[in-house]
Amino acid sequence: MENNLNQTDSYILREQLLYDEKYVHEARMNLIYDETVIMLVQRLGCRIYKDGDSWCCLYGENIQEGICGWGNTPYLAALDFRKEFMGEKGVK
Repeated sequence: MENNLNQTDSYILREQLLYDEKYVHEARMNLIYDETVIMLVQRLGCRIYKDGDSWCCLYGENIQEGICGWGNTPYLAALDFRKEFMGEKGVK
């Protein structure tokens, strides 16, 4: 009986470690994605500013001629900008 209990405990521990490893990997991938969005905005010299209740991340002279993203925060505006810049807006 004790041997089965140890196998069960071993299985539970292994599953927990695999789950934790997956969680850490996902967190690292999210951090890398966030960093690439920030680097894109910085390297292009985008302007991030508040416009009414929203934030705008603008690449270009104005919103009519440039590329822009909108969001409730500067970060969300940068994420939306990345989608516009990469041509992913509306792509599922």
